[in-house]
Amino acid sequence: MHARTTLALTALSAALVTVLSAGTASAQVQESTRIRYGVALEGGGLFAPGVVDLGFVGVQGQLGVQIDDLLGVYAAPHIDVLGGPTGSGVQLGGALLVDFTLAHIFTVGVGPELAGFAALGGAGLSGGILFGARLHLAVNPLVVLSRHGLRRKALTLGLDLPLFAGGGAGALSTTRAATDELVASPTFTIGYQAF
Repeated sequence: MHARTTLALTALSAALVTVLSAGTASAQVQESTRIRYGVALEGGGLFAPGVVDLGFVGVQGQLGVQIDDLLGVYAAPHIDVLGGPTGSGVQLGGALLVDFTLAHIFTVGVGPELAGFAALGGAGLSGGILFGARLHLAVNPLVVLSRHGLRRKALTLGLDLPLFAGGGAGALSTTRAATDELVASPTFTIGYQAF
């Protein structure tokens, strides 16, 4: 009888541990979803052959959700000051990115982007509304994990490669021009993110 009681208590204990650990695992899954945010300085160029060649510097933000350590979804708005042979002006835009982080260090993301720019200068008035896609690549050389291991904070070095469909950029001058080719805007970033 003593062996049966011990066996029953052991089975009850095992069942209790299983139930409690399942509850803890689901709580950990719920806690791993968190807000993702960041800010970065950026610099790059906006190039449409024969229409616009401008360099820029500006600020890029991040705000979204980190679903788990691998997958994040966020908006990345930016504002830039433009300058170059085509003139000087401003660019506003943003992307909606799906981002994959590997081993806390490497990040690859992709998503649609919308931007608008206007520049006044040597070639007259240049501007346009651009729609395309952004490829985001980054490395996090310095990563700090929170005490509970759920939040990461990092210094981020990135390369964004937005490509826009032609037709949205143009120049208004004595020689009116519009591009029907791709408009490229390679961008380098350095910043902070919590994800």
